[in-house]
Amino acid sequence: MISIKGTVRFGETDMMGLIYHPNLLCYLEMGRIAYLEALGITLEELLAAGIAFPLRDCQVSFRKPLTYGDGYEVRTRLADFNRAKMEFTYKVIRTKDGETAAQGRTVNVFTDGKGSILRLPQPWCDKLFAALRQEREEGGHERLE
Repeated sequence: MISIKGTVRFGETDMMGLIYHPNLLCYLEMGRIAYLEALGITLEELLAAGIAFPLRDCQVSFRKPLTYGDGYEVRTRLADFNRAKMEFTYKVIRTKDGETAAQGRTVNVFTDGKGSILRLPQPWCDKLFAALRQEREEGGHERLE
């Protein structure tokens, strides 16, 4: 699991003072990128190799609102991986009270520059397979309720 922290900015809120829901997807992306970077995989090196990983599926369940100035923590886990796709689960925690603000799941596929699905080459897939093994040993995957 990788954890990142931040604070809700004014520009991320709607007229009701709550985080505008699409902005929560950006928090999930930040968690996903931080997870990959912790494994030594950068977006820049993948793109330089002609590999993209667009979102294929996304699910978010909103639990408690985040408002301007709220601190948050995004906990990201690799839930599944094969050479063609990776799946992450997320839990967004409101830090002032430890409440779950949202839970989510994303699936990304690996593609070439034309959008055709490809198999992730070595050594990147070794790093992801090792991370998946570690996640499974640690357990505790967050399930959407």
